[in-house]
Amino acid sequence: MLTNPYSGRAVVRVGIMMSVAIAVGGCVASPQQGGGVSDGSRPQPRNATYACEAGGSLRVESTRGAVRLTDPSGEVYELPAAPPNQTSRFGQDGMALVVEGGEALWMHAGKQPLTCRR
Repeated sequence: MLTNPYSGRAVVRVGIMMSVAIAVGGCVASPQQGGGVSDGSRPQPRNATYACEAGGSLRVESTRGAVRLTDPSGEVYELPAAPPNQTSRFGQDGMALVVEGGEALWMHAGKQPLTCRR
């Protein structure tokens, strides 16, 4: 008797992995010529300021493969692209910045995440 290797749990696992791959693939922005951060609808300027919901602003200077971020308290961080070949996600050492659709999400370990809009 032949058995189907894709039956039962294997089908569920493959389905879940495919769903995750499709969802993640839809979130990846295409690289822009000359560096910069992509917001998915319009080009990100080299320097952008985002107004944060909790007050203050987030300044982002984009370069090829990294950003220099100034948070609302005035702290400055250099964050490399993560992974290196994309233009909307940056992070290291408990810090992450995601820029998409004119919105920036700034996450820093031990602090409340900030949602900011351009």
